[in-house]
Amino acid sequence: MGNTKGATLLGTVKFLRRQRDAALGVLPPELHRYLGEEIRPSAWYPTEHFGVLLRSAVSLVPGERGAALESYGAAGAREHVDLYGDLIFNLTEATSHMFVLWSIQHDTGTMSFTLKSPTSAYIELRDFEDRHRDFCRVTTGYLREGLCMNELSGVEVGEIACQVDGADRCVWLAKWKRRE
Repeated sequence: MGNTKGATLLGTVKFLRRQRDAALGVLPPELHRYLGEEIRPSAWYPTEHFGVLLRSAVSLVPGERGAALESYGAAGAREHVDLYGDLIFNLTEATSHMFVLWSIQHDTGTMSFTLKSPTSAYIELRDFEDRHRDFCRVTTGYLREGLCMNELSGVEVGEIACQVDGADRCVWLAKWKRRE
């Protein structure tokens, strides 16, 4: 299994810490340490742990599960802006820096961004070892928020192929309206 940078799991851990008693009830005992140990943004943590932390946090959020997962992805994009600043704001190049961040945060998988038209693009994730539908939903929210932070309006992001379903890669179609 792969590894994920602490910067990606930090928001989830902070959420669980704010609800420590409830978190202790949903987290497996071997992961209770995340509620007290320092999480270093530049350190590597098992992606499997991130998945369990994420699912535990989402179980504490009222409402529809898929929406909560996408909300976590959106929050992650906002946190990455705080850490990486202008790197996430750049859709003028064929490969936006926003999508290069994947390789900084995960040690498996390669994300690419291909403009389809002036108002749409394909985003592909290949060779990500930790396949799970929850990560797809989180990534959908991350991509949508990242595009919105690039001052695009009417952003829609939908996954059109998925490794979980047997595809050779995950593919999202992103559409937006032109800047005014």
